[in-house]
Amino acid sequence: GATMIYVTHDQVEAMTLGDRLVLMQGGVVRQQGAPLEVYRRPANRFAATFIGSPAMNLFEGAVRGGVFHLAAGAGRCPAAGLPDGPAVLGVRPEDLLIVDGGADRFASGRVQSVERLGHETLLWLDVGDNKCAVRAAGEVRHEAGDTVELSIRPAGRHLFTADEGGERLDGDCTQQAGSAQ
Repeated sequence: GATMIYVTHDQVEAMTLGDRLVLMQGGVVRQQGAPLEVYRRPANRFAATFIGSPAMNLFEGAVRGGVFHLAAGAGRCPAAGLPDGPAVLGVRPEDLLIVDGGADRFASGRVQSVERLGHETLLWLDVGDNKCAVRAAGEVRHEAGDTVELSIRPAGRHLFTADEGGERLDGDCTQQAGSAQ
């Protein structure tokens, strides 16, 4: 029942031992909350990329007419209720899904490398000018050089400002991509 402060840079220790996390950057508190709250709903890009391994994927682009568009070409997802302007889309590796096209398609990417870990596979992709990771359960059939289509789990979309602070933008990013076209 005693309160204890434990300082660590090891996110696994922080996530497993802590009841509450306080993330600091340059002596400034950037986010605090329960470990899974910080993981699932990062308040800014710092928190988004600090917690999680591999780190959250970040895609630069802009919101136009309630839709986020990738800066590097064809790729989009819902961003209802957000103002038009530059933005950064964050997606955890487990929330990027390999699909066979369809209305919920976000973008396509070229596989750069594949890490087969048995219980999961990590694919490292180039999506336009962005590098990203996809965490897939079990074995996948894709190899380096393949082009794959990607979708995003609706609850896995996080939009942030494009400025240095990278604060979270709150809007409706959870609808299916097909309704954003």
